[in-house]
Amino acid sequence: MKRVSLALAASLLVIGSVSVTSGLNQAFAEERTSDTKSQAPVIAPSSEACLEKVRGMAETFPKMAEAGKEAVRTMIPDPAEFEKKLPAIEEVLKNKDAMNLKNYGGLSEAYLFKGDEEKAEKLLKSVSEGAKEILPENDNFLAAVKGDFGLAYYLNNKYDKAETYLGDAVSQLEKHYQPALANNLVASYLCMTIIKDKQGKTEEAKGFAKKLVVLALKLRQEQPLPIPTTEAPAQAVPAEKEAAAK
Repeated sequence: MKRVSLALAASLLVIGSVSVTSGLNQAFAEERTSDTKSQAPVIAPSSEACLEKVRGMAETFPKMAEAGKEAVRTMIPDPAEFEKKLPAIEEVLKNKDAMNLKNYGGLSEAYLFKGDEEKAEKLLKSVSEGAKEILPENDNFLAAVKGDFGLAYYLNNKYDKAETYLGDAVSQLEKHYQPALANNLVASYLCMTIIKDKQGKTEEAKGFAKKLVVLALKLRQEQPLPIPTTEAPAQAVPAEKEAAAK
């Protein structure tokens, strides 16, 4: 069986959240240093201000994310036909075939965006089980896929499912941060903020909103992370002090 190479997964969040990051950068432009090439401190807005800004993105975010969904549909217009080109999932797991495991991860997204949740969930379960043995701990591929699932369910107002997948994605992406997947994290933070806000869990919503805004601003300044894990007052937070606190 011919192998198919397709670095597909995570495209939805990457495309969808680029505009989100840009929007937040503009929203907090007045609170950002003008020297974006320096290691100047990031100004940390209040949690309340962060939450209000993220709330303002809630209505426009689905339109941004739709471009990502369309990209996946374009790459795999017919998931069933694409699956025929892959080795059986059982063979992939047996042979510890990392490349085709990832192809199946991307395929699970394609099925999800086609509306076949049952098939998508079944494939993702197999990919998740295989990833434990096949992929290294710091490989964020599965987290990116789960983030995409979370976003898809969020857009369909299935918040319980969305929260589960987004929570898993955030946990892994924070633990093994990679700049290439920063936008995935931004989008996951946004969805979690809105979900918690709708649940009436305002403090948790503020926490995710704060993480989102600080990350977006640091991306704009091209500063090193880490991502904040605790609440901080509305003041300048030097990157080196945040790193020491972690």
